[in-house]
Parts: sequence; structure tokens; C-alpha cells
Amino acid sequence: MLFAFCVVSCFCAHVNFFVSALLRQKVFVKGWAISSGFVATFSLKRSLSIVVQEKRIYDLKKKNQELEKFKFVLDYKIKELKKQIEPREKDIKQMREQIAEVCSALRSVHK
Repeated sequence: MLFAFCVVSCFCAHVNFFVSALLRQKVFVKGWAISSGFVATFSLKRSLSIVVQEKRIYDLKKKNQELEKFKFVLDYKIKELKKQIEPREKDIKQMREQIAEVCSALRSVHK
């Protein structure tokens, strides 16, 4: 993050240097310097915007990669927990069937 900030601030310094250089040239060739200065400033600002957006894309891709790792780990943990729950569910089902049999036997005895 700090590296990207340094790159952006360095790029801003270069933009300011070029703008000031273009303004100095304006004295010599007024009409040409104004139009070329505008184009150069616009181009440099656009380049700066592109650099910032590329940095943001890089950061988002890195964050996405981290989230994919967490997803993988959590999916594994869920599978392990399901493996632990499955035998218990079978036991519970068998016990419910036994309870139902005992209840039906008791009903038949009470009649």
C-alpha cells in the first residue's frame, strides 16, 4: 500500500513538473503552449487516473485471492463437521424408530 502511494505521489510530482515546464514554454510560443499544455495536462491526469485504477484492481484481486483461501478452509471444515454429524443422525433415526415401536407396543397392551 505504501509503495503504491509513493508511486502515485512520485507520478503527481512528475505531472506538476511537466505542467510547470509547459507553462514556461508558454512565454515563448503562446498559442501553441496553451493548447499543447492542455492536452499534456489532460493526458497526464488520465495516466494518473489509470495508475490509480490499476492499483485498486491489483488490491481487489489480492483481497479476492485471500477470500478464496478462507472459502477453501471453511468448506473443508464444513465437510468435516458434516462427517461428524452424519453418524449421530443415523443413531437418532434408529432411536426414534425404537421409540415408535415401544409406543405402539404400549398402546396395544393398554387396549
